Amino acid sequence: MPSDKSTSVGAMLRAAREQQGLSVNDVAEHTRIRSALIREIESDNFFGCGDTFYARGHVRSIAVTVGLDPGVAVAEFDAAHGPSVPELVTEWLPAYDPVKAKAPPRASGRKRAHPPSRHAPPVAAATARTAPTIVQTAGPPRPPRSSPSWKSAVTAAAFVVALLAGASFLISYPESSRQPNTAAPLPTFTLSPEPVPSISPSPEPFVGVNVQIRVTTGSTYVKVTNGSGITIFEGELRGGDVKDFSDPKQLVVRFGNTPVVRVFVNGVNKGTPNCGAVVCTETYKLDEGGG
Repeated sequence: MPSDKSTSVGAMLRAAREQQGLSVNDVAEHTRIRSALIREIESDNFFGCGDTFYARGHVRSIAVTVGLDPGVAVAEFDAAHGPSVPELVTEWLPAYDPVKAKAPPRASGRKRAHPPSRHAPPVAAATARTAPTIVQTAGPPRPPRSSPSWKSAVTAAAFVVALLAGASFLISYPESSRQPNTAAPLPTFTLSPEPVPSISPSPEPFVGVNVQIRVTTGSTYVKVTNGSGITIFEGELRGGDVKDFSDPKQLVVRFGNTPVVRVFVNGVNKGTPNCGAVVCTETYKLDEGGG
């Protein structure tokens, strides 16, 4: 898809790189794009990119590296090689003003109420307020106090006399004839041990394959399919993005720009996908983790 314009996006990128004093290898090291592919892009040859989507991402990455506005570079590319995704145009709705809203028309059959006459006598208003009266209700009547009974007094006196007589008998009774005090044994209490609460076992660790994708710079297309053949992610990841994916069996990942990707499988750094191409598909299985 070469360009026919005299000032093309490739010429813009090459001029910006030379103005910054950077070589093709410097740009390749920073963007993780092959030097041969960068030279083709500067010559407006985008066949090596694979698709317009990937070519646009390479143009953006190279423009950022050489100090060129990526929006201008991408717009120049779209003007020469096809438009990008159309922008969504939105419009603001006018604010509702209740003051300016028209009142509903009045019914024709109703008569308009006239305001009261200025000569009408004023309505007398009560100015005095009556304070609330708190009425205290009396409790139940107390029973009348009874005078001390002679029968109770006689019973109390007899009890005191009997108590004194018993004390005198114990004092005068010989020590040898007294029976030993055999107190009843105190009851014993057996404490049953409290039941020990059962401790639920901790959940088993995850067994499967976990793939973490990190994008160092630029951007790349990523499509992830789980072991059941279901696509669980498909989209573009930009520089600094980190995504984690897990499956008990395996994960199939298709990369659109492998040089800007770092892959970690079950916590082990696998580096850049070693597939020998910018666009490739890698399969990560359970037995690959930790090795």
